[in-house]
Parts: sequence; C-alpha cells; structure tokens
Amino acid sequence: MKSKHLTARIKQCLAIAECSPCPRRKFGAVLFDPVRNTDIGSGYNGAPRGGGDLCGGSRCLRDGFTPEEVVVADHMGRLDERCGVDDDDAYLWVRGKQRVSIQVEGVDDSGPFSVTKYNSWRDDVEAARTKLLAENPPIKSGTELQIGCHHAEMNVICNMAASTVSTAGAWLVITGEPCLMCAKLLHHAGIVKVICVQGGYAGGDAGPAYLRAHGVEVEYVDGPVDPRSTP
Repeated sequence: MKSKHLTARIKQCLAIAECSPCPRRKFGAVLFDPVRNTDIGSGYNGAPRGGGDLCGGSRCLRDGFTPEEVVVADHMGRLDERCGVDDDDAYLWVRGKQRVSIQVEGVDDSGPFSVTKYNSWRDDVEAARTKLLAENPPIKSGTELQIGCHHAEMNVICNMAASTVSTAGAWLVITGEPCLMCAKLLHHAGIVKVICVQGGYAGGDAGPAYLRAHGVEVEYVDGPVDPRSTP
C-alpha cells in the first residue's frame, strides 16, 4: 500500500473518532481492503446503538473520582463554608456539576451553635467523602473490560456482521492499542493487519501481544498524543 493511502486512512480514523460521545477518550477504527484500497467500514466508541446512555452518563465510569473533584456543597451546588450549619443539608458534588447520592444531615440546630457539633458534622462529611472516593477509584486501562462503553473495534466488527460484509483479509487502523477482548474479535474476524496510531491511547501490550501470537501483524504509526498523558 502506498504511504499516501495509509496517511489518508489514518486521517479518516481520527475524523471518525470525533463522532464518539465518550467524555474520557474518543476512539476510532477504520476497516479497509488493502488490495483494492476500498473502504469496508468504520466505528467509534460509544453507547449502545439506538440512543442508549453512556456507561456513566456525563462521565466515564473508568475515570473514577479524585479528591480534588469531590467537594461539599448545598443542594444547588453552591460552595459555602457554613454549608450544613443551621440544619442546611450538605451534598457531595463531583467536578462541580454532578450531585451524588451521599447526603449528610446538617448540624442539629436545637440550641446554640457549638464547635463540638460542627466538628462532629465535619467528621461525618469527611467520612462520606472518603467512602465515595474508595467506591469510585480510577480503573487502569486494559483491566475490568466489562466497565465502559462499546469499543470502536467491537463496533466496527458488529457493524460489518449486521451488514453481512466480510472482514477476512482486511486491515484495521485504530487510534491506539486494542484491548485483549477486542484483539480476540479482530483475530477471529479474519483481520490480518492492525495499524495503531502511536500515542493516541495507552492501552497496554496485552492486545497487540495476542494478535502477534496468532499471526496478525501489528504496526505502529505516528499520531496525536493522548491528552491524558500531557501536563
């Protein structure tokens, strides 16, 4: 295949990735016939077909929460040092826009305000915040594959199956390394070469290792750097 044609496929792959609604990482895959240099199909990561919700709604479940993102605010999301005082209930908010279910009752306002009551309330708030962080840790790439949206490689294979289009002998360009599960799909779909846009996504070595072990060629090409890996 001529380099100009491969360059065009890479640009096509990056463009289709922009269709993804995933808030964490937009991932694209383009399948083509290397002999005739014709398109076979494409896909991107996202929610179930037909308008289903993303795995975590406005956030990716794989991202988890960080201490800096979880703040205490009132029911409207307003930050206030006295939030929770005078029987004003407090909530935990993530990234300032998503109120989570953990709620802490306000300070009992029967009688005069006391530092002891307030400190006890702050302890309850911090305990709830710690619990929320512990229950929502970031998920390392390449692990717990059951959590997250449909992968681009999965979608392109399923799209072709639904359209009864053969994928045998095809090449695939993707914006990073496939996970192990997608690598298995690609191999069984008869794809003979996978071209990964290097730097596009730190997906690990398990998928490429599986492909190589089963006779599928894996090539890396230059591409945009994963924004999560830059300061």
